[in-house]
Amino acid sequence: MALLLGRGMCYKKLGNFEESVKDYTNAIRLENGNGNFYYNRAISYMCLNPPDYEKALEDYDLAVKLSQAKYRPLFNRGNCLRKMGRVAESIVDLKQAVELESSKPESHNNLALSFLEMGKLEDAVDHFTTAIQLDQTGETAIYYNNRGLANLRLEKIEQAFADFDVATQLNPNDPNYFFNRGNAYLTVKNVEQALSDLDEAISLAQSIPAYYHSKGVAFQALGRKAGAIEMFDKALALNPKYVPSLYHLGLMYHAEGQHEQAAQMFSAVIRLVPQDRRGHESLGIVHTELKLHQHAVNDFAAAIKFAAQYPDSYIYRGQSYLRLKQYDSAVADLDKAVELGSEDPKTWNLRALAQRCLKNYHAAIEDLTEAIAKDSSNVDFVFNRSQCYQETGEYDKATQDLHTALELRGEDDPLLLYHRGLAQYALSNSGKDRVTCEAALKDLRDAVRNDLGTGQLPDCFYHIGLACANMDRHDEAVAALSEAIALSPDMTPYIHERAKSLQVIGRCQEAILDFTRVLRMHSKNAHAYFRRGFAYKTLGRFDEAAQDFETAKAIAPDNPLLIVNYFQLNSTDVIELCRAGQEVY
Repeated sequence: MALLLGRGMCYKKLGNFEESVKDYTNAIRLENGNGNFYYNRAISYMCLNPPDYEKALEDYDLAVKLSQAKYRPLFNRGNCLRKMGRVAESIVDLKQAVELESSKPESHNNLALSFLEMGKLEDAVDHFTTAIQLDQTGETAIYYNNRGLANLRLEKIEQAFADFDVATQLNPNDPNYFFNRGNAYLTVKNVEQALSDLDEAISLAQSIPAYYHSKGVAFQALGRKAGAIEMFDKALALNPKYVPSLYHLGLMYHAEGQHEQAAQMFSAVIRLVPQDRRGHESLGIVHTELKLHQHAVNDFAAAIKFAAQYPDSYIYRGQSYLRLKQYDSAVADLDKAVELGSEDPKTWNLRALAQRCLKNYHAAIEDLTEAIAKDSSNVDFVFNRSQCYQETGEYDKATQDLHTALELRGEDDPLLLYHRGLAQYALSNSGKDRVTCEAALKDLRDAVRNDLGTGQLPDCFYHIGLACANMDRHDEAVAALSEAIALSPDMTPYIHERAKSLQVIGRCQEAILDFTRVLRMHSKNAHAYFRRGFAYKTLGRFDEAAQDFETAKAIAPDNPLLIVNYFQLNSTDVIELCRAGQEVY
């Protein structure tokens, strides 16, 4: 038995932990009540690659139970429990170890590490300090390093750097101390000093992925994208499964617009850590930008499944539901984000967009008002509210919001000018208020001059035409409506309004051609027949005129405006049935 124990210890010292476990196991078969055997086998289990913490814990339990001297098994069981993530239990053991051997600095250091992991930072600092004061063996550097980590998390920046400085001075050959100080410099955005420390760490140990990764983060902070990618690649060359570098490489690819590569990186993160919320969420963002909205919904759902307390995942999924036109689901997710404490103003903006699509305009306006209160400089929020006001007929409020939006973005923004022109035209009551209509006309023309997008340009010319027609400036109306028709040749309202203005300025043959085009598209349009009849009359084509008048009356027999007195028509060139822009199809 003594031979087995001695050989097991030799194997352990030589790093042959598998053989060490076998010898201690054989020793235990011969004497299963010896706590020392279980204690030594537990240490060997922890040193295996990978460590077998479960078996080590079983042995430590027996060692604590069977050994008279409890300090070492309690101390090591506490460390084992911490590495298993059972930090609260580790603190119980390590507190007992400290009580048994209060003069041992390593017991205070390890208890402090468990406090640090649990977030009890002040307790951690106290015990690291005690370890420093008690140390007589030259291990003080690591205690200073550890206290620096605790002080950094407490945001006691000066104390943290003082501790890291002492650690690097006491042991300038330990790369981890330079690594930790480098990360601390990153925290305070002193990137150049961070790079200096990280380079020192790498010069001392070239095979640690974390060192290259942090250097990549430093390059990322400096905007040196190629350098960052190179460092993340180096970390992954050392360990292809190094999750932080896979994740950051995904972020870099995403920032560069390389969405497919970004998706590959985030998918790799998820394969390695299936419950990682950030991996699922980041993949969802990439899928959103690729317009794969159902995939994005599934990604955000996975993020929520593993960490339901974060509002961002609900915000992102709500946005995807909005793109999928699942408006009720979008509202539900954005409600949840608010419930979870989101302060991001886009939460209210997105919910407003969904409410608007559901025609809940007043709810949308309330949400946009809240978004604007949280970020009054956001032009999109103000613009979106102006559109809701347009849809509720509150054109004065819409106009005011668009004034504000133009002040924020610049008075020459064509899209905002176009929409303010529309709002002011509506506010003018189709040109009855000439002052407001002139203001609308100016905005619409300025929008055209400032290169309004092709999606809005035809409608802009159309509304210029309406404004001119309703102010009896029909030559200008014809010019604008012709521009609109050139861009959108098959839009019935454009053709119909040009026909009416052509008729007013006496270009009746052209008017007839336009009215005829309208009637090819809408054969039951009584107004087009009626107005074409007057054009025929002006040209002396009385039979065709009479036929059009009778057709109009047959289509809309209840409209008294369409009943003509042929004996009184001689002095009448045209009868206006409605203002420009008010035709019905």
